[in-house]
Amino acid sequence: MKTKFTIKTLPYLTRKELIDIADNGERWDYNRQLCPEAIRRLPNDSEIVYPITIFFFHEHRCFEPCELHMRLVVSIPGSTATADVPLDFFEALPKSNFVICEKRIVAVLLEKPDRSPWKLRYKNMNRMTGGAIRHLLKKSKNQHTKAFLNNHLHIVESAT
Repeated sequence: MKTKFTIKTLPYLTRKELIDIADNGERWDYNRQLCPEAIRRLPNDSEIVYPITIFFFHEHRCFEPCELHMRLVVSIPGSTATADVPLDFFEALPKSNFVICEKRIVAVLLEKPDRSPWKLRYKNMNRMTGGAIRHLLKKSKNQHTKAFLNNHLHIVESAT
């Protein structure tokens, strides 16, 4: 059976945004809040991103109707965290292309804020064969993403 890879654009959080959510939880007064102490224990590395894998509109607080907001499920290594945030906070979040394999994120294609070339951040990239990378190249519309996938394809093919 062939391994299926897809590229999906998802919003993501950095440690800084997770801390913002945790620190503002009481003020926002929504049901789902993050524990500030637990979030501060995450690695202090600006290169690490936490994809929001599930998000949906929500409009209840303690079983009572309230203003419309977003409920997020964030992928944190070894776990997930759920938080409610205001719509404007959610809409301001950055988005990136994530490589999905068998419903698991295996790579993140991120553009740095200073617009320097794209950087491929990954885990389990050894699962990506030349054929899988070529498949992603066909689906990708972004020239920076294509450049990085071409570079990774060259590395994979030269190693075999």
